[in-house]
Amino acid sequence: MDDLTKIISTLKQRGPVAEAHFYEVQGPATWDQLMRGAFAHISGEDGNSYYYHVLERCGCHPEEAMSQSKVDAYEMARQLLIKSPKSRAEMDALLEKSGL
Repeated sequence: MDDLTKIISTLKQRGPVAEAHFYEVQGPATWDQLMRGAFAHISGEDGNSYYYHVLERCGCHPEEAMSQSKVDAYEMARQLLIKSPKSRAEMDALLEKSGL
């Protein structure tokens, strides 16, 4: 869980997702790497299935080309992550509460 705490702290410090800096390595990782790591910790699964699931619920497929909808989806996911969900059930509840 310590790794998840560090990821969430980094997401908070970086502030909103910006398209211009999306793929730049800032600190330990890119936005994409941070998000993948956070969702792997939360879901307890290896791979990207939960990461894909959350981003699709936020409005885009994570493998789509860079677009404003992708930036918006990552920002929406970041806003949910900085609420510090500790498990998949907590994240799913945040998604439901947000109407996603």
